[in-house]
Amino acid sequence: MAENTHALSSHEEQNEYEPRKIFNRLLAQRATQFKQDLPERLLVSQIAPYPALFSPRYAPVDHHIVDLLVSLIRRETTLDPLLVCQCGTEVLLIDGHQRLEAYRKVGCKEPVPVEFFQGSLEDAVLEAGRRNTKVILPMDNAERNDYAWRLVLLDQYSKRDTAAASGISTSQVANMRKIRKELGEEAFACETWFHAMRTFRGLELTEMSDEDHDVMRQAIITQYGSMLGRVFKNKLRHDPEITAMVLIEHLGPDMASDVRDYISYELPSDAMDFEEDEY
Repeated sequence: MAENTHALSSHEEQNEYEPRKIFNRLLAQRATQFKQDLPERLLVSQIAPYPALFSPRYAPVDHHIVDLLVSLIRRETTLDPLLVCQCGTEVLLIDGHQRLEAYRKVGCKEPVPVEFFQGSLEDAVLEAGRRNTKVILPMDNAERNDYAWRLVLLDQYSKRDTAAASGISTSQVANMRKIRKELGEEAFACETWFHAMRTFRGLELTEMSDEDHDVMRQAIITQYGSMLGRVFKNKLRHDPEITAMVLIEHLGPDMASDVRDYISYELPSDAMDFEEDEY
């Protein structure tokens, strides 16, 4: 795709899609690239995160996971290196947003391990997605589609590259491109693929494919989970009795019973097996 070199007006700059705005600024900044030795450790303050561009997840930080990482750091456990790249005078964070947040939370003053990505800025954006399709906490289906939608809006990558980085099919990428074209400028107001589908199709969700229905369902689960996390944080994790009573009080006995049955169905069978007390 030919690069758009015309200067943006102040109005256009104000309304430009945020990840694209960051991408274009970093591209210009990259022109001032200079050579220097790439260290194996950096101070947290030397690393610049741009989650709107590099984090494939809509919510780049899961505070429960951050708390677990904080515990590891306090036990002096060495975490995997943060993936970074040099861009002009800045060192950009490509992968490791939760680890960086954990370092910040403990007030880490010592240099932390890093790995420098040897590739272009364009490739760095794709690498962020690749890392999150194979790591211990892989993206769920909604997150993969949201990341692919972001790449489609950036309009820098082929269908094959977008599919490979996000973990969705090339046909789904083609569908996203079609909807982006149909929505025009309105597409850039849609931060998630679910939002884009709702905007394009209105409320006629029955026309969705099975994959899109799964995305919609996962998006709702993620939204409700985030709402619970903001209100209760980790409180419900530590007392199953109180958690159960809260659910019964809020949902009523019939729905609570259905939830219990669903949980017992969804959990692996070995998770429901308990050894009998010998005594």
